[in-house]
Amino acid sequence: MKPSLLIQRGLTVALWLAALGVAAYVSTQRVWEADWTAGNRNTLTADSRKLLETLPEPIRFTAFVFPNAEVKREVAARIAPYQRARPSIALEFVDPAKDPQRVRELGIGENGEVIIEYQGRQENLRALSEQSISSALQRLAFTSEAQIRFLGGHGERDPKDAEQAGYSVFAGDLANKGLRAEVFNFTQAASIPDDTDVLVVAAPQRAPLPAEIDRLVDYVQRGGNLLWIYDPDSPPLPKLADALGIAVLPGTVIYQDYDLLGTGHPAMALVADYPGHAITREMVDITLFPLAAGVGLQPDTPWQTQRLLSTPARSWLETGDLDAELVYESATDLNGPVSIGFALERPAPGASESRQRVVVIGDSDFLSNGFVGQLGNRRLGFNILQWLASRDAQIDIDVPAAPDTTLSLSAAQSSAIALIFILLLPGALLGMGLLRWWQRRAHRA
Repeated sequence: MKPSLLIQRGLTVALWLAALGVAAYVSTQRVWEADWTAGNRNTLTADSRKLLETLPEPIRFTAFVFPNAEVKREVAARIAPYQRARPSIALEFVDPAKDPQRVRELGIGENGEVIIEYQGRQENLRALSEQSISSALQRLAFTSEAQIRFLGGHGERDPKDAEQAGYSVFAGDLANKGLRAEVFNFTQAASIPDDTDVLVVAAPQRAPLPAEIDRLVDYVQRGGNLLWIYDPDSPPLPKLADALGIAVLPGTVIYQDYDLLGTGHPAMALVADYPGHAITREMVDITLFPLAAGVGLQPDTPWQTQRLLSTPARSWLETGDLDAELVYESATDLNGPVSIGFALERPAPGASESRQRVVVIGDSDFLSNGFVGQLGNRRLGFNILQWLASRDAQIDIDVPAAPDTTLSLSAAQSSAIALIFILLLPGALLGMGLLRWWQRRAHRA
């Protein structure tokens, strides 16, 4: 072999070795990862990363796992995205058999159960997902649950009602975020309890008694936070409206281009543009409001007001019969855009450092079981309650369930898969083998 060729090959080998060495070194200094799951469910969502930013104190995970490498790997994989987002997050594995006393004290019931600790508070998790972990962290962010009381006794929307018109889905989601919802009526107490963080008056079908309305007004005057929701056919509550400086506008919102958007009915109000208020600042999804009413302001209101929700210009408040032909009448109808939601704020009476907050929405359907999951309704509802409960750091944090954690197949799909992998694929491989055998036999002949 010529010396020049030998040198050339030597240099080639040296270059390859050098390249492999550099690659090996870089691999120890940098880590590249790719998440190909639907919705990138193995990578923290922006909401979870934002949540971690609101929790400055140390976070600790303790997993109780019997000696089982597979379970340990699974738990570590679930916590890893949080540790990548914040390397200071601690994860400890404990063998339950070696510390039975601690297991009993903590109420550990399953292999792989995890305890999350933050600021001396803790919560047990048996099912690990980003949604469950982040929801637990939201609950641990505060020393106690916020008390959300729904006024009852007058046909209001009920947080325990599982029917389409009920609020049970929304109430259950609130509980996951540390906002406990319960029903209150004036037969239980002479006044609204002082530990109420937010009172919700959700579209009474019958007007409260005069004494009950006086108690509602007294709650507002004492600095209570309120979410008042009404519909076009809700009974008027003029004393409450006057206390809030609100004008209830007659009519139902009509959107004339409903057929272009496929909402199915002209009384489906859509909101796509939002102001820079804390509740709606980061809202990007359209929100849907069936059979919405208009909300106006009285002159010289003492509240600081911000319009939250406003329908498009090509809408109006229809005061006539919705079953008749819907045509805008300038003499009786109010031309759009129509305001259907306001946020009110003022210094709390007797407490200059705290703020009293009120939200008024002209539609009760948007949080019902039938509509809360539509478009951006769920996120808007969460933002409203978090703001009213003065949990501003938790606004716009809502981690959805991963879309591909389960695989659901119909009977026909299961049969098709069985046909392919049990009959067709093995039959095709057998046929190819027989064909090759016949070809070789014919060639030798």
